[in-house]
Amino acid sequence: MSTSAPTAAGEQAAPSATAPLTLDRLAVVGCGVMGKAIVKGLIDNNFVAPAHVTASVASDDSASALGAYFPGSTIVRDNITAIKSADVVLLCIKPFYVRTVLSEPAIVAALQGKLLISICAGITLAQFAALIPNTRVVRAMTNTPARIRQGMTAVCGGAAATKQDVLLTVKMFQNVGRCIELPETQFDTVTALAGSGPAFAFMFIESLADGAVMMGMPRKIALEMAAQMVFGSAKLALDSGEHPALLKDSVTTPGGCTIAGLLSLEDNKFRGSVARCIEATSRRASELGQPKK
Repeated sequence: MSTSAPTAAGEQAAPSATAPLTLDRLAVVGCGVMGKAIVKGLIDNNFVAPAHVTASVASDDSASALGAYFPGSTIVRDNITAIKSADVVLLCIKPFYVRTVLSEPAIVAALQGKLLISICAGITLAQFAALIPNTRVVRAMTNTPARIRQGMTAVCGGAAATKQDVLLTVKMFQNVGRCIELPETQFDTVTALAGSGPAFAFMFIESLADGAVMMGMPRKIALEMAAQMVFGSAKLALDSGEHPALLKDSVTTPGGCTIAGLLSLEDNKFRGSVARCIEATSRRASELGQPKK
């Protein structure tokens, strides 16, 4: 698979003719909701062959279900076995399990010469360097819309990671949506905005539908209308490149119903509440990788 170097921080990376065309062998440690979404995008886009994927899970039931979901792939209960089988390791476990998993006997030796890509929120590159010295690590923060290949991912390479490692990671996540390279100092904000953001968007959709139901609209229709409106508005913002304030003003006529609604939102501190939500979530994200007191 091929990518070009990511451009300036925050810009979408473009393809390059020098990067490898596909993954060779991939291990997924903790293949839950996000792991499944990422692997499915990679397999469906022929970025990696099913037979070249090995995933480790915590239970026999999970192994059985995952084997049915990814026929042809290898599902194991042992992290070391999975890691040894691959060239690239995707770490998809909860942040509070990272220290335990990476402290397993023989984990450092198993990771020797491999690229580790972590989607674990709050675990910094410095923490990875302390746990698994000299391992090439790239952090990635993605989100649940990756399930439908509409994800938003940011990546950042550690000190031992090569430029090619970052390029490969960017291209991997482009299979499930958009992907940009950002400095690690922005990753707590990325976690809040992109990682947690879908929950806030879903609450907004639900609230819009509630208002419509209050005015007599059937809930099923209200939910469909609200979701499509948000989807269409987001796509218009992305495709047009116009500032959201200009797009908002294009809908707002003097003395009309839209300005009445906007003023109601402002009266209830909508803008400040949303901004503070991202601030609070970012601060909590910065605590996720810290030892419990």
